[in-house]
Amino acid sequence: MLRAAAILASILMLVLGAIGSWQRRPAAVQWMVLGGVLLVALLFERWRRAPPRDPGPWDATDERFVDPASGKLVTVHVNRRTGARRYDADV
Repeated sequence: MLRAAAILASILMLVLGAIGSWQRRPAAVQWMVLGGVLLVALLFERWRRAPPRDPGPWDATDERFVDPASGKLVTVHVNRRTGARRYDADV
């Protein structure tokens, strides 16, 4: 929700900067630059940062296999409470 509001604010800054630039207002370029930098930062911050892993009670099972795509050995973990499964490549 906060991220969406910040993206909307940065787009608004870009639009207001463009209108001010069209009207030859001196501070309009600053609004456009600040809005553009904020928009780029907000759009790419999720791409750069890896999503956090669930620190829940994951237990390793005896199930292991070689991933055909990467060729790495993969261990299967299970959350006994929810039944969810997670596949982690062994390093």
